[in-house]
Amino acid sequence: MQNNYHGYETSAESGTPVELYDIAFTGGVWTFTTDTEDVTFEGKVYKSVPIKRGEIEDTGDTTKANLEIRTGRNTSLGDVFKVTPPSEPVTVTIRQYHAELGFIAPDLMTVVVWKGRITNVAWENDEIVLIGESIFSSLMRIGVTRKFSRSCSHALYGKNCGVRKEEFSVTEVARSVVGTVITFKSGKPDNWFAGGYVQYKNSETGVLERRHVIESTGSTITLSIPPLGLVSGKTEVTAFAGCDHAHTTCKAKFNNIINYGGQPFIPIQNPFQYSNIY
Repeated sequence: MQNNYHGYETSAESGTPVELYDIAFTGGVWTFTTDTEDVTFEGKVYKSVPIKRGEIEDTGDTTKANLEIRTGRNTSLGDVFKVTPPSEPVTVTIRQYHAELGFIAPDLMTVVVWKGRITNVAWENDEIVLIGESIFSSLMRIGVTRKFSRSCSHALYGKNCGVRKEEFSVTEVARSVVGTVITFKSGKPDNWFAGGYVQYKNSETGVLERRHVIESTGSTITLSIPPLGLVSGKTEVTAFAGCDHAHTTCKAKFNNIINYGGQPFIPIQNPFQYSNIY
């Protein structure tokens, strides 16, 4: 009898593959299994639900490393993706084991066959289709290198920026919420929050949500998408100041010119465009 995963995986008689799905983000965790019954593993209960996936391709082409996962739209997972997706990344880990092996050596029974994050969601009849990107795709993707630019290339409040976001935030209960517009009691100069973001706890799910700020005028903030679960007069919202990545803004607004990531004094005229010979 085989007593390890590889033995069962290569066996034509004993192989009984079963998969465990861990789908998680800051606001919730879902654990599913393809087994006919619920499975308990590492203290977690994996519910038996109709769930399936596409083929996992072992290829160096990152464009082919995506994976399609299908499950019933009536699961609680489907509720999270209705209208707008979560603000935080949703990760997926798929483990595989063989049913017989679980009774012999629980510590040897699982192997991670795929790990990544959800990048897109579609609804087809009674199914929700999750499009996942492998963790290796993001690792192998060629990143954008820094270039000379008049504007700052640092991410606001990031490590290279160095600005402490807590020092440029305002927390209040929203007075009103209409579509993508939030109104507060107090105000700031126009577009103080433009390019920044707001965060709040969704009153329906308890999940911490974030929304990008398009513009702000006094006590009014316009968001990129509607703030689901934000109740006027009840929900506390924290708004973080935005930045247009200009040299003057970095100096006057944030007093952070020492960390400015742009090159504001690049000559406008191309020195190779004109000749000194008359």
